[in-house]
Amino acid sequence: MFTNTDFFGIVITIIMGLGWGSFATMAIYRIPRGMPWIGDKPRCFLCKHELNIIDYFSIISYFVWRGTCRYCKGKYECSIGYLLTELFITLGFLLCYMKYNFGD
Repeated sequence: MFTNTDFFGIVITIIMGLGWGSFATMAIYRIPRGMPWIGDKPRCFLCKHELNIIDYFSIISYFVWRGTCRYCKGKYECSIGYLLTELFITLGFLLCYMKYNFGD
């Protein structure tokens, strides 16, 4: 069974995977459009409101807010490619953790 250290490591790994997945999808969206990908805070595409940290993890915020902006309630366009990118990156982090344990 899992120890407390294993559980903590898995939780941290999932958070890191979601963070890198979010960064990857942001870069995939912004770079081809010539938008700055560093230094510009994320905003809702509809109302241009600055997003909070929980909104950065699009998988989580999509399910919590049901695919709408929590500020203007506008419906987001859902791209399965972005969802799969975040899921695969998170899964990759998790598999690496389980194989290598990110230890010394």
